[in-house]
Amino acid sequence: MNRLRALFFICLALVLGGFTLALTASETNAAVRTRDAAATALNAPDARILDHFWCYQTNSTPVDKQIGLQDQFTTAVIPHLVGPPTHLCNPAKKRHGDNISDIIDRNAHLMLYEIGAPTARILKVEVRHQFGTRVLKVFGPAKAVAVPTQKNNHEAPTDLDHFKCYRVKGESALAVVSLKDQFQRAGNLAVGRPIMLCNPALKVHGANTFPILHPKAHLVCYKITVVPFQINVQTKNQFRAEPLAVWNPNMLCVPSKKKILTI
Repeated sequence: MNRLRALFFICLALVLGGFTLALTASETNAAVRTRDAAATALNAPDARILDHFWCYQTNSTPVDKQIGLQDQFTTAVIPHLVGPPTHLCNPAKKRHGDNISDIIDRNAHLMLYEIGAPTARILKVEVRHQFGTRVLKVFGPAKAVAVPTQKNNHEAPTDLDHFKCYRVKGESALAVVSLKDQFQRAGNLAVGRPIMLCNPALKVHGANTFPILHPKAHLVCYKITVVPFQINVQTKNQFRAEPLAVWNPNMLCVPSKKKILTI
């Protein structure tokens, strides 16, 4: 009887020991997964704040007003004379392979205005977005300012920065996407070379100062297959209210993270 009891306790100890070893191994694997997930999270882009923007060509008279802009490339507020609009950018739903990026804010529209003519390379940056990591050469002075704009019956955007946009050179995205905005949808659009990097910017206009809301949220704008299209819209922003004809979207601006490599 004593021998049977002893055998019972020996078997119980072996079973419990195996369970403990299995539990320890499971906990170890879970800890490794947690550590790896944390490392991935540290290296992953921030949660997306900005929409993708599908940009339509437009034109009108110059605004002819003086503004001041300060971004992450300058410590001072730089004066600029605002010229004519060049693009109206709609928030867009984007499909790239199996990845679908829905519209975050249907009221988020941007109007791009000329503010300068780039003449020289000023620095090099690394950008990261859904097309991968790219190195861009940046040319200054800044080429355009992107201004939050109300369109048609939409509300005015409330959580959208101004952007100071620079001409860039870099490798083509080599991607094919489908886009859908408030005007149309189109597929099999080839995304080509980058043409602009847009930094969030503090803007001074008269007695009004508009601070940066999201300092890590940048846009990289790429040439894209032109889609024949034209429509008339009503627009309003801090410069003026005016009807505009917009046509043939030719640019896609992608939410991006940015790191300065050289100055």
